[in-house]
Amino acid sequence: MTGGLDTPANKVLSLLAGMKPTTKFGEMFQYSNLLASAAGYIAGHVDYPRMDVGHVYDRAMQIEILDPLGMKDTTFSKAVAVAGNHADPRDIGMDGTVALGTIDKSDSIYFARPAGGACSSAHDLARYALNELREGVLPSGGRLVSREALLARRNLGMEIGEAATYGMGLQTSRRWGVAMVHHGGAMPGYKTDWIVLPDAGIGIVLLTNAELGTSLLDQTRRRLVEILYGARLEASAAMKTRAAALRAEYAALIVFGIGVLKHHVSLTDRRPGSQIAKLHVRTIGRHINPISAIR
Repeated sequence: MTGGLDTPANKVLSLLAGMKPTTKFGEMFQYSNLLASAAGYIAGHVDYPRMDVGHVYDRAMQIEILDPLGMKDTTFSKAVAVAGNHADPRDIGMDGTVALGTIDKSDSIYFARPAGGACSSAHDLARYALNELREGVLPSGGRLVSREALLARRNLGMEIGEAATYGMGLQTSRRWGVAMVHHGGAMPGYKTDWIVLPDAGIGIVLLTNAELGTSLLDQTRRRLVEILYGARLEASAAMKTRAAALRAEYAALIVFGIGVLKHHVSLTDRRPGSQIAKLHVRTIGRHINPISAIR
């Protein structure tokens, strides 16, 4: 599923029309960006039936969700996002140094933006998470949504792992005996998650501008449990172990990359210090994400 900033939103419905279920409803967890996007567009269409589904969704989100919650940083416009204070993605290049990427790879989700096309800030998502903890009550005392409708999203759905289920756009779990509600997201160069612990009235938002941010997500949940409930200390040691493993993985990838370069140069120019060798070292070091390239 790929697109660009000029891909019309109704492509979601065209692609969805050709999909066929592989199981009966309720038999297996299978996440679909197309289904999530179609749900968003259909919901917007109910309020504004005469508008383009993309503009309908943007308008409905602004009026029904973003404005009431005071989420002023959140936008579906890439132009607005990059014009402001934003974080470009970073990763480790094949030369072992931190390399700067671009946000352009996220353009592919724009036409299906209900599935993950919003640009936001930790402050804004904290407002969203806080509303989850308040069960739909706004700071003003009014309601964004009824308590019944909000909690229905947490109803146990399909099992997706040990003590974890996926409901209506939310994941719920009881890892370590603690109830958690959360949902993460990922685009090239970014990893995100927001987590609330309803029984403790606590939440946390994580926005990382590196795919390596995945390593932080699970251990952050564990660390919360350690702080709040006095659980056995595991998170810090687990992160140190993971960091060491990542360093070893990247060291192996760098050796692999050098081997590929040497082989390539031997086929194109056998002279030591040739310009083509220097060119490829620069290119791979600055632009290739080694894990994505090998995966």
